[in-house]
Amino acid sequence: MNRLLLCAVASFVSGCDLSALEHKEEPPPEWPQYYCGSELFDLKQVKSTNPGFKNQRINHGSTCWVIDYAEDPKTLSGTVTLQRQMGTTPDGRPVGCTFKGLSNQVRAELTEGTCLIPTETGFARFELTTPANFSPKAETGAQAILDGTWSEQRGQDFLSAKVTLGLYPQSQSQKATLDGYPESAKKIVPLANDWSACGTPRCFQVAFKGRGQLVEGDTQHCASVLDWFGEPFSVVVDSRGHLAFSEDAASVAESDWLPGGPVPTGCGSFAFTGQRPTPYSTYGMRWTASGTGEMSMDHTVFHTQNNLTQICRTRWTSELGACR
Repeated sequence: MNRLLLCAVASFVSGCDLSALEHKEEPPPEWPQYYCGSELFDLKQVKSTNPGFKNQRINHGSTCWVIDYAEDPKTLSGTVTLQRQMGTTPDGRPVGCTFKGLSNQVRAELTEGTCLIPTETGFARFELTTPANFSPKAETGAQAILDGTWSEQRGQDFLSAKVTLGLYPQSQSQKATLDGYPESAKKIVPLANDWSACGTPRCFQVAFKGRGQLVEGDTQHCASVLDWFGEPFSVVVDSRGHLAFSEDAASVAESDWLPGGPVPTGCGSFAFTGQRPTPYSTYGMRWTASGTGEMSMDHTVFHTQNNLTQICRTRWTSELGACR
């Protein structure tokens, strides 16, 4: 074991005096360890079907994470894993955040990671998009600033945003304790993240036909605003879970991807266009490993007739076919 490297990595969490190595050998630190700090999510550039959803800060307060380190004997560098469990899926699998990266004598850098975060109406997803330095021993400023994307379904509304996750030192008055964090839980565990096995990017053929089904609104009042679909069309899903109306993901301009993201569990995506009270549409897709599945679209119009305004919501569904 490279003692200088091990000491440098250990100093991230517990501190280690390099000069002490000249006088005596100390037992190596045990991994994993707990790291506690305060946790803030800042949502910005928010897009949503609900105009009331704006930029916002989500403060999770003081929290404790598990941090693990493993050394590669060939390179004498190591990998760092940072994880916090936040709940479970309906089928009982743990969910939360896992970030991974590299560490050497100088610094640790987190390069990949995903969060599946329980909310009042389901789950939100955070995807790390930019490598970030991680310094949990920092006493001022931030120990880590993680930039990524955020996707969420809140009730009947959809939300997509840029997001920054900040991990900060705790003040003594807000110090998190390890109560509720037993030694048996001090380990990195597989968290629910089905998306990595969903085989994206991929293309599907969709065939919405006819006027669809009116699922909200009065039939007579809404008759004049029902849309009609004829020819089949292609939908592509990229590695982020975004949808676009095209046959080739590589040819889609960034501005043409619809806001949205992967569904919380299983293989699927959601997307939306527009914002109430103007007409807006929401899309949902689910597929299996073999490529079979279904896509639905809800189109909502606030229609005024004879001085009466009603919501007219129409739904189309189609099985997913293979692109040519």
